[in-house]
Amino acid sequence: MPRIKVLDEATANQIAAGEVVERPSSVVKELVENSLDAGSTRITAEVRGGGLQLIKITDNGSGMDEADSVIAFQRHATSKIKSLADIENICSLGFRGEALPSIASVSKIEMITRPPENNSGTRLEIEGGRLLSGVPAGCPPGTAITVTDLFFNTPARLKYMKSKSTEAGQITDIISRLALARPDVSIKLVNEGRTAFHTPGTGNIVDALSSVYGAETARNMIKLEAGEESMAVHGYICPPSLSRSTRRNITVIINGRYVRNYLISTAIIEGFGTLIPHGRFPIALIYIDISPEILDVNVHPSKMVVRVSGESNLFNLVRRTVTASLRTERVIPGLDEAGEKYQPDKTAGFKIFERGPAAARDPLTHGGVTVPDTVLPGLRPAGQAFAQKTIWDKSQSGTDDLFDSAYPIGFLPPTYVLAGSARGLLIIDHHAAHERILYEKFLKALGGDRVDAQILLVPLAISLSPHECRVAEEFLEYFSTLGISMEGLGPGSLLIREIPSGLSRKSAEEIVRDLLEYIIESGRKIQREDVVKKMAASAACREAVKSGTRSTTEEAWAIIDQLKKTEVPYTCPHGRPTIIIIGEQELKNRFKRT
Repeated sequence: MPRIKVLDEATANQIAAGEVVERPSSVVKELVENSLDAGSTRITAEVRGGGLQLIKITDNGSGMDEADSVIAFQRHATSKIKSLADIENICSLGFRGEALPSIASVSKIEMITRPPENNSGTRLEIEGGRLLSGVPAGCPPGTAITVTDLFFNTPARLKYMKSKSTEAGQITDIISRLALARPDVSIKLVNEGRTAFHTPGTGNIVDALSSVYGAETARNMIKLEAGEESMAVHGYICPPSLSRSTRRNITVIINGRYVRNYLISTAIIEGFGTLIPHGRFPIALIYIDISPEILDVNVHPSKMVVRVSGESNLFNLVRRTVTASLRTERVIPGLDEAGEKYQPDKTAGFKIFERGPAAARDPLTHGGVTVPDTVLPGLRPAGQAFAQKTIWDKSQSGTDDLFDSAYPIGFLPPTYVLAGSARGLLIIDHHAAHERILYEKFLKALGGDRVDAQILLVPLAISLSPHECRVAEEFLEYFSTLGISMEGLGPGSLLIREIPSGLSRKSAEEIVRDLLEYIIESGRKIQREDVVKKMAASAACREAVKSGTRSTTEEAWAIIDQLKKTEVPYTCPHGRPTIIIIGEQELKNRFKRT
């Protein structure tokens, strides 16, 4: 008896479904892409229960007659390729012919469809891959496919589904990407009976960006465009000040198809260079047009992974284009509001804090190093004398501690405090050190059961993407425990009424955005401790003194004293060093004194 057998149709379809239908968002993607390939100009997606309970896609596309509607649910049936040669020149979004039968094999489907040239349409009912009925029906031109009870016959798959909220978020994300890929099509998403997302379909990319990220963000995006031989790049990127905490906001469209490509995402990030800090990522919408002959979309059934012949050329083109587009004053945060920018001292790269009379600079007895008691006008705190202080005395035991022996001696633009100590020359990154101090301060303030909050005299209105807005509404009570009081202002908008004490109004918006992205990215139950750490790090980064701000003597003393009191004084919350040391031995080597 032979051991090798040909699988029956139902089993084969369920295996294919395992590749194509990973989760509800996979179903939405396949069906919406079919609608786009059918020439639709209006598409509506309705979901309930995170898509597990109901997914309904309605379009005004070309539709199908009775014969085609039945054949469409057979394996490898497609209208998009006819021969092997067509695979080398794919211009449609779907062609594998496995999506409809795969979806039907793990759900219950009702499809009503009608081509414009016919007077009546067709209604099909399919359950678990079996055709139950096919009858004539009255309907407008186009197709409406309703998928219910997804994975009803594969309970093992249901165990791996996340919460309804998370699955709905994945659907919002994929719909947003498809809308950005096709700004000429009006795409609407209705979640639990509420309109969560709607693009106008004007063909204007900025209009689509406005629907996804809000009008303010769309208005500030920077246009880019370049091309060479068989490939061209165009799209929009954000100024560095609008960076985000994850890669999630990078969208790559190749020949009209939304894809996930780590190499191209990396090229975009590298194009920004040092304009955005480590751990921050841009908002980017990049369209790439290349010859179909050098593009392989048949890598994975989901068609979201592609291969490009000559990827290094594409990588360099994208990186160069992004870098070139950022050579504009628009990348300078607050340029229009500030009126002036920091200008380094052209007379010298090193700025001494203070210089008193010779007598005042004489060291005390016993070999101690002193700080002068004369300071520049305006630097001494009111009502306080700046008394001499012994910083380092080798004759005293225990005084060679790094911070106890430190004394500021100067400022090196743009952000470095220079200090002497028993260990040698200290170079302190003022921003990173201040960030560490503020981080532990915010961590303590936010970590308790009750967070002190301040009411904003004028509430702060912010624009959010549909996905962010939905998550914010779901976590309103959670945010209130962190001292942030918010309420919905309308579709895509939120009003912040209270923020934690010590936090500036300017930082509040970006901190809320960072927290929402963190919650969305985690895709799991979040722990308060993790959120507090994330919020404290975000707040500290934004409230810390900025690079280019000159330090006074009092500020230098304060940064040393406060840094000493922190639990982890040697790095900022993001892992960057706050201080480096050039020791005595290295100085001897440099000056050839060994």
